[in-house]
Amino acid sequence: MSLWNLAKRSLSFYWRTNLGVLMAVMVSAIVLTGALVIGDSVRYSLLSMVKARLGETQLALIPNNRFFRAELANDISKELDTVVAPVLQLRGMISNSNGEKRANRIEVLGVDGRFFEIGTAQNLLGDNSDQMIVLNRPLAIQLGVAVGDEVVLRIEKPSLMPRDVPLTPDSDLSLAFRLVVKAIADKSDFGSFSLKANQITSLNAFVPLQWLQGQLGRSNEANMLLLAANAEDDITTEKANEAVKKCWQLADAGLELRRLQNKDMFELRSKRVFIDESITSAINTGDESFGVLTYFVNEISSGDKATPYSMVSAVSHPAKDGGLIPEDMRDNEILISQWLAGDLGVNEGDDIELTYFVLGSMRALREEKASFRIKAILSMDSPAMDPNLMPDFPGLADAENCRDWDPGIPVDLDKIRDQDEDYWQEYRGTPKAFITLKAGQKMWANRYGNLTMIRYPESAKGSSDTISSTFLSNVSPASVGLFFQSVRSRGIKAGDGTNDFGQLFLGLSMFLIIAALILMGLLFVFGIESR
Repeated sequence: MSLWNLAKRSLSFYWRTNLGVLMAVMVSAIVLTGALVIGDSVRYSLLSMVKARLGETQLALIPNNRFFRAELANDISKELDTVVAPVLQLRGMISNSNGEKRANRIEVLGVDGRFFEIGTAQNLLGDNSDQMIVLNRPLAIQLGVAVGDEVVLRIEKPSLMPRDVPLTPDSDLSLAFRLVVKAIADKSDFGSFSLKANQITSLNAFVPLQWLQGQLGRSNEANMLLLAANAEDDITTEKANEAVKKCWQLADAGLELRRLQNKDMFELRSKRVFIDESITSAINTGDESFGVLTYFVNEISSGDKATPYSMVSAVSHPAKDGGLIPEDMRDNEILISQWLAGDLGVNEGDDIELTYFVLGSMRALREEKASFRIKAILSMDSPAMDPNLMPDFPGLADAENCRDWDPGIPVDLDKIRDQDEDYWQEYRGTPKAFITLKAGQKMWANRYGNLTMIRYPESAKGSSDTISSTFLSNVSPASVGLFFQSVRSRGIKAGDGTNDFGQLFLGLSMFLIIAALILMGLLFVFGIESR
């Protein structure tokens, strides 16, 4: 008898025992394969969620609490030959028409067709979509609304300055709109968009970009850029940031350069009032340009006399080169206007005291005082008496009279006298006193900046284009938050996790695998012994 016939007869004779061993082998294989399949399925599900959240988004530019030109998207798109979508993203809340159901802390996204192109989806907003809104599926379910229903959207109104900066008004913090639901966006419609590397679906509301810009008074502005990979290959963050460096302008940093009439001088100022220290340190104000820090002080006093609520400017440039303060002025000395000297009844050599607020933690304001000795008294027709030295403080710059002031700090309107109103009507925010920049920055510099403007003599710097190009070449856009981040690689990394899910579930199923192997071994051993 051949070995092959012997094996066949043995398998046939002991078929019950062999069948038991085979079943044990199958159970072991199923447990092992199941553990690996579940791990791979989890990994695939997480990567699918990344795809649903990001679409074809590869990089994103998200400056913190800053706005830039929406046109920057077109400039970078031409430079890199890929789709770049501008987005205006804000926090908000929404309720159904009768207010019975509400969702707080939703993401309000002002978008256009380029956004849905990156999401490989159709533009659900379409054209002429004013007073229309698109909700993603989880938000629509939470509100219990369908296409054609009305909702009330309330969004946080962005401020020119961060909310915790002094002199930021607290009024008009939000805007409300009654809108009609045009469509419900599912995952396939890019409704799950989010840059957060987590598995929680965001509550998104989409509105037309141009309409939202108009409602906020932010014409042609955005606060996020989404960049898709081009047709050939992925775009590195270094290449994208080089494109930002080539394309950015002063407006993208919230800066404005203007020529001062009758002064032969250019002035650089920030929409955020304070100019970032990263900018001022990079451009290195010195012989040709000089910095100014103008601050709103609560009181200027001498003895029992006090002048309430005045502007005081700290200036870096000595008068010999066309500046505003004497070359030999010390940090404990001050120049005052003739008007202030008359109001306080002081002369050169007298001491006066400044009372002012400084920014503490959690927007807490702390009142402090500093004393100075009067070095000189300036006539009211002095070149230093310049209303342009006052920044565009919200709540102050546009006020017709002192009674209309609405700054973000406590102001006792009862302290304002008739002569203060007269001064405002004639001189507006012209500073009443001047100190050295070193003294001013020691008192008033904060985490948002240490200057309120930079001035350039026209004869020294040339044209505005020369000043702008010099500034843009010396300052990195990354210093003001204008840089791309690789959100796709970050999302994929979050999806992969730090562990291999196949190995993870294999480890979790190890007791079942060991039990199946023991069962298989016992059946085999018992079968052999029964022979």
